[in-house]
Amino acid sequence: MNITEIPETLKSIIKNTAEKLSGFKRRIYIAEITIELLDKSARKAEREFGWGRKTVEKGMMELTTGIRCVDNYSARGNKKTEEKMPELGGGYTIDSWSEEPD
Repeated sequence: MNITEIPETLKSIIKNTAEKLSGFKRRIYIAEITIELLDKSARKAEREFGWGRKTVEKGMMELTTGIRCVDNYSARGNKKTEEKMPELGGGYTIDSWSEEPD
């Protein structure tokens, strides 16, 4: 089957379904659609559905090899200040009964 043979309503359903999935399941779904309807072309998937080529390629690799890529979500975002600047950490404690000097 070719993507030009598919009505716009079905394309919309395919796109909406992909948006409802996440991570590994989403990549596998996208890879299956790309393989079956888009001649295994990540560029066509990007053009037709707006999916990232890297995501499509990663999903197709996971599907063909059977090896799941692990997403490193914990590495995203800002690190704690103590981790970025260890010289600031350490010997500072504040007592609840301490007051500022006069």
